[in-house]
Amino acid sequence: MRVPENVKPSLHELEKTIGYKFKSLRNLYHALLHKSYVNEMPEKELIDNERLEFLGDRVLGLVVADLLFKRYPKANEGELSLTLNSVVRKKSCAQVARSLDLGAAIYLGTSEARTGGAHKEAILGDVCEAIIGAIYCDGGLASAYDFVEN
Repeated sequence: MRVPENVKPSLHELEKTIGYKFKSLRNLYHALLHKSYVNEMPEKELIDNERLEFLGDRVLGLVVADLLFKRYPKANEGELSLTLNSVVRKKSCAQVARSLDLGAAIYLGTSEARTGGAHKEAILGDVCEAIIGAIYCDGGLASAYDFVEN
């Protein structure tokens, strides 16, 4: 998959916003490709961000579990699980996506864009998870850990 020259906003600007410099901008670009956009571009042989979202969700869960385990040494498993579940959820990821203005960077299909897809909680949460997955693929667990912790 080739990264187009005229991406919106600049992937380099987005790197600054999220605080991670990708070794391969293809990873970041891939994280921004919503299935509605990919479905409209079959000739380009693009792959949507759902696999990165899946991976990012698991990386997020691991990182948050580790942070909670270290920060709350006296908490039991039930307490840790409740806290983890309150943090690792679509709403929290969507809030992070909003704070980073990721909605402006998502590649959406025409209909999804027209109906406000860039502001939908589910789409924003998914793109945040996909970016975590992309960081993990690009720089490993330590880089993803830093992003989540920050």
